[in-house]
Amino acid sequence: MTPADIEKALTEVITEIQTNSGLDCPALGESVIPANDIPSFDSKVWLVATTMLAAKIEAEIPDDENIFVDKKSNDALNISQVCELVLQIVNTAKKSEKAA
Repeated sequence: MTPADIEKALTEVITEIQTNSGLDCPALGESVIPANDIPSFDSKVWLVATTMLAAKIEAEIPDDENIFVDKKSNDALNISQVCELVLQIVNTAKKSEKAA
């Protein structure tokens, strides 16, 4: 799995959520910050988006992982950063599975 695979899945998830909610969805590129740039895409929606993304990429993303905000700085992440974070989470989980 590559960041591009995750980005494709993430943009599909965000588009689906916005469409199903009857909300506009801006063009989604690497520099778009979902928490800031997408209408009504807030913490209430993030968990749903994370769950949908995990299903789409067939990987586990723990419920306590906020993939849309940096843990240390508390800054909202852009799509590229979200994809890199998800890739780290998935790779860490795979390493843990192999070690078990």
